[in-house]
Amino acid sequence: MFDSASVSLKASPTPRPVEPRRWAWWQWLGLILVALAVLVGVLLLALDPWLRRKAEQEVAARTHGRYQLHINSLRTSLWHGVLEVQGIQLRTRSAVASKLPALTLDVGRVRVAGVGLWQILRRQEVPVDSLLISAVRLKSAAWPTPEQAAQPLYTRLPKRVPGLRLGYLGLQRVQLAYQVSRQDYIRFRQGDFSAQDILLSRAGAADTQRIGYAARIALQLAGLQARGGGHRLQAALTQFSSQTQQLRIDSVRLAPLQPISNQQSRAARVALQLPQLILTGLQAARLTRQQFQADTLRLTGPELAVVAPRVLPPPMHQLLQPWLTRVSLQRLVVVRANVRVKGLDLAPQAANVWLQGKAIRIDAASARNTARVLYARSWQLSTGPGSVAIEAPYYKMTYQGLRLSTEQQQLRLTRTKLAPTMSLAAMARRKGHQVSHITVQVPEMRASGLDFAALQHQGVVQARKVVVQNPLLHLSGDGRYPISPEPSLVTPEKLKELPFPLDIRLLQLQKGNLFFVYRALRSPQPARTSVTQLNGTIRNLNTIVGSRRAAQPALVQASAWFQRRSFVRATASVPLLQPNGRHRITGSFGPAPFSILNSITESSRSLRFSSGQVKQVDFTMVVDRQGVQGTMKAAYSDLKVEFLSLKGGEAHPTLLTKAGSKVVNGLVIRDNNPRQGHETLKPGTIQSSRNLRMSVFAIWQQGLVSGMLNSMGVPGKLAKKMSEAIPAPETMPAIGQGGQPIEKKRVSLESSK
Repeated sequence: MFDSASVSLKASPTPRPVEPRRWAWWQWLGLILVALAVLVGVLLLALDPWLRRKAEQEVAARTHGRYQLHINSLRTSLWHGVLEVQGIQLRTRSAVASKLPALTLDVGRVRVAGVGLWQILRRQEVPVDSLLISAVRLKSAAWPTPEQAAQPLYTRLPKRVPGLRLGYLGLQRVQLAYQVSRQDYIRFRQGDFSAQDILLSRAGAADTQRIGYAARIALQLAGLQARGGGHRLQAALTQFSSQTQQLRIDSVRLAPLQPISNQQSRAARVALQLPQLILTGLQAARLTRQQFQADTLRLTGPELAVVAPRVLPPPMHQLLQPWLTRVSLQRLVVVRANVRVKGLDLAPQAANVWLQGKAIRIDAASARNTARVLYARSWQLSTGPGSVAIEAPYYKMTYQGLRLSTEQQQLRLTRTKLAPTMSLAAMARRKGHQVSHITVQVPEMRASGLDFAALQHQGVVQARKVVVQNPLLHLSGDGRYPISPEPSLVTPEKLKELPFPLDIRLLQLQKGNLFFVYRALRSPQPARTSVTQLNGTIRNLNTIVGSRRAAQPALVQASAWFQRRSFVRATASVPLLQPNGRHRITGSFGPAPFSILNSITESSRSLRFSSGQVKQVDFTMVVDRQGVQGTMKAAYSDLKVEFLSLKGGEAHPTLLTKAGSKVVNGLVIRDNNPRQGHETLKPGTIQSSRNLRMSVFAIWQQGLVSGMLNSMGVPGKLAKKMSEAIPAPETMPAIGQGGQPIEKKRVSLESSK
């Protein structure tokens, strides 16, 4: 048994050594993934601290140590493509000298979501869903002006990234304090900004429909404050949305650093309080190309006060040129404005102003376009009460309503009044000579065919028709003062010296009433004259040198009641461009008693018409700078005059004046013209020399007086001398309370007779 067993053992095969088991490919892949997962986990754990340190080091390196960045927390999620940073602080290291300004920046949170990592690896345009930055506080000094033009923003992207498309950018709860210069600044208490579909690439920069690479933006600022250009600006709330194309600003206040006063300054000073500004249809994309285009700008309830500068500023398009090459606004609407302009002699102001401008375009071509008025196709203006100083500080013109339309070429003023700001005595003392103390009231004045474009571009007042309705004039004078040493400006030849040439086809005066009061040198009582129910026209009122119509004379026609008793008609031919002021007047006086002249002659000439009846007076006279000449035909009857004495304070006859009256009535005065039994009327000669210091109305009066005296029988030379006698003191009298001369001066005035 042993042997057989041994044989069987020998015969059994020798066993093979055991080989190690090989892994399948999927096992190797699993091992690699596990290893990568471990490695990625380790990297992820180290990535956030590394990124935080890298960012802090990069800021320090790029600013050469000027700024120091500190990040409290930084977390990334590569799987979700999210980066979130909290507690960002940027501070300035004052020990490091640099051109970079000092600033302080605090950011509560920054969150970047939806980053396209795959596109980064493939060097494609990188999509980012959103970038949200909240709780920002920035305080910065002024940044230096770059020496070279700034490169487009997309050029600062990494070279491997051709572009970046950001779906949404949000800045929330932003506070800003930016110091533009040592005095000027920009601040706001809280701001929110958002932008959508931002394409940061070459294509985005070339897209003219985008606003700084963004398809849409929105902005809201609360508590905006700014200082610059000598003014402070405040705005309670500012809102803008490019989607609705609307900008709204509430509670705007602009105030100059120097208070508003009547003194001019080097630059204009503006004080503005504006409850609301709304701008609609704003094409924000055009602003990036220095162009402004919008539909309607509406200003509600502005209170505006302006101090005019000493030097007239350049035109508006030149002022805007550094920022805007063109401004296009379809409509400007101003509602319920109050406006005051100081620093000018006119000192205009107006309340309850409503203004509308259409098709406004501000550029050089529009400024030259003679079809536009102040850059607009048309303007409409309506105001409530307003005022303008005339010959300041002596007169002020007020009105209750003004309406104009440049498109319809119409202007309407209602309840206009020109009134002196001081008494006649105060005005005469201030000027040092006789003055006309004038008050004018005009219920309504209308101008049609008024060419506003010609007024702006050519400086010409050009109108088809001007109507002055129911004017009322009160004029008073005091002969106790010297006559002005300067030539009078109230004369036809002076019209061409106005700062603006005139071209008025027809000027109509309807139902006017004029009242004159003049106190002669030796008279205790003033002379009174009235011209009522005055209707008149002036045709071809033209002072444009070289104009065809200006070569023709102005034609004047007028009719009125003199002293409410005598109907007067007159026509005049007045060449306005003749240097000698030569013009011709023809007129007539209707029936009236001579006694209507007593209110004039008793105080000024110590003469009373005790009887006499005018039947008809016709006259023709030619006036120039030397004097007046002409002929008067006065038909009257039963004329008697009586000389008076002014001693005792009232005009009254004395024995001496009665004797003189009898002599004159018997030997000089022609009591009837024509005389009884004669059919031929004795004409009178009009002749009187002109004092150029007196207005043209004075020489008209002199002509009528000389002609009437000569018709009455007064010899021509004596009539001429009497018409020219305008007594006046050579020195200023001392006028006391109520316009009465001080007693001492009364003696000197009497002695100067």
